[in-house]
Amino acid sequence: MSKAIEQIVRWKELCQKLNLSQNTIRNKIANNEFPKPIQLSKRVVGWKVSEVNEFLNGTWVYKEEKDAANDQ
Repeated sequence: MSKAIEQIVRWKELCQKLNLSQNTIRNKIANNEFPKPIQLSKRVVGWKVSEVNEFLNGTWVYKEEKDAANDQ
């Protein structure tokens, strides 16, 4: 059984999609109000499109790091 490849969105597209600035998104991340990014390389981060869509739909729920590790 093959796993579906998760699409990733980076800063520019994320800001356009949410109509929010990077600073606003960073504040939401710091307050656990938005999904944390995935480190793609030393200087590049991105977000799972599925998590961004959950945020837009109002269905995204913050998971603590330890809970997220147990879910995998």
